[in-house]
Amino acid sequence: MAETLKKIGFNTGVSIDFVNNQVLVTASNYKGAIDYKNLDNYTYTSIYVPRLSFIAVAARIFLGGGFLSVFLFALMFKVDSEELSHFLGVLTIIVFLATILFSGLVFYGFIFNALLGFNIADKIVQNYFSNKRWFVVIGNKSGNNIQFYAIIDEIEKVKQLEKIISDIKKNYIPEPILQKEVTKSVPSDYLVELTKLNELYQQGILTEAEFTNKKTEILNRNS
Repeated sequence: MAETLKKIGFNTGVSIDFVNNQVLVTASNYKGAIDYKNLDNYTYTSIYVPRLSFIAVAARIFLGGGFLSVFLFALMFKVDSEELSHFLGVLTIIVFLATILFSGLVFYGFIFNALLGFNIADKIVQNYFSNKRWFVVIGNKSGNNIQFYAIIDEIEKVKQLEKIISDIKKNYIPEPILQKEVTKSVPSDYLVELTKLNELYQQGILTEAEFTNKKTEILNRNS
């Protein structure tokens, strides 16, 4: 299972490694691990992660428009031309009114959206002020699932991780179970060989085909 040893890094800062029969997940502010024997369902869904809330959008419009209005107003008194000064005065009023109008529309649109349950505001934030991400969940039978985000363009890595985890769940044999299966019918020296063989397989030194062939060869020696 050599493929499972390959470390996978995502551009969101998440790193997935496979060491000592564990899936290790490391991020800038998080570390988690799941034993192979506890791996459960692996899922990924596309979601939108907002960069700004609707209130933050309204605040930015208000502050940006307010700053521009003050700048135009101050500039109006510094120009020598009366016509240009008049033009700047009119432009200042237009910018100020537009700022109040748009920031008000955004803010009250959010309130209207929340009270009546419409999703118009959510759609605007989703389409213009959000990043699309993959929300990945590595299931843990103990209930402590590992969750992280991946950039939408990293779908190949997400699917690669899915295959690796699927292979682990399908092929992983806990050592006590392996010993229990062969102890009754296999001499102790063969048992040692099989145990070492299983360790090499879990470490990724042997492929699944090599592991199966070697195991069959050892068992056939005893028949």
